[in-house]
Parts: sequence; C-alpha cells; structure tokens
Amino acid sequence: MRGESALAAEQRVRRLMAKGDVVLEGVRAGRSYRVTVADATHDSFSDLEVLTKDSVRHQHLLLLIRDHLRAFFDCHLKGETSTLLDREPVDRAVQVRRFDPR
Repeated sequence: MRGESALAAEQRVRRLMAKGDVVLEGVRAGRSYRVTVADATHDSFSDLEVLTKDSVRHQHLLLLIRDHLRAFFDCHLKGETSTLLDREPVDRAVQVRRFDPR
C-alpha cells in the first residue's frame, strides 16, 4: 500500500496468507495449491513487465508463472496426476504449498 514500510507490507502479506491458509485448509473436495514466486508482483502475471522492462528476469518470472498455471490446469482439467505442482520445485524462486481436501 502507498506509504507503507517494507516491514508493514511484509506483515500485512503474512496476515493475508494466514487467512488464506485457513480457507484452503478447510476445502473439502479437490486439491488446492499456493504457488509463491520470489520477486513476482501483480504485473508479473501479464506480459506488461516483459513488454515494458524487457529483462531476462521478468521473462523468467513469466515462464515460471505460465508453467505452474499450465500444471494446475493439466491436473484439474486433464486429470494428470503427476504435474510440476506435485514435485519439488527446480527453481529456488518457487515455493509450492499443497492443500489436500479434508
């Protein structure tokens, strides 16, 4: 948020993630995932950063996001059982937390 210190922003994000965890842990059907990509921002989920900043890092972030989204859809739409989301991340920038149904 505008004018927010880095510490306050980190604390706010941690609180929001904790609230999200409660929701995801309560899901009764289907598997849920939280994929966190270091240095990704809201704009990283579009071509905007690549088009405006054109850095190798932004291109890499977009590829990581694309690959993990594809894995989610492969699992839930195609029924694939072993996707990128079910393996240890190859890139250290990625963290995947899996929430199994209750």
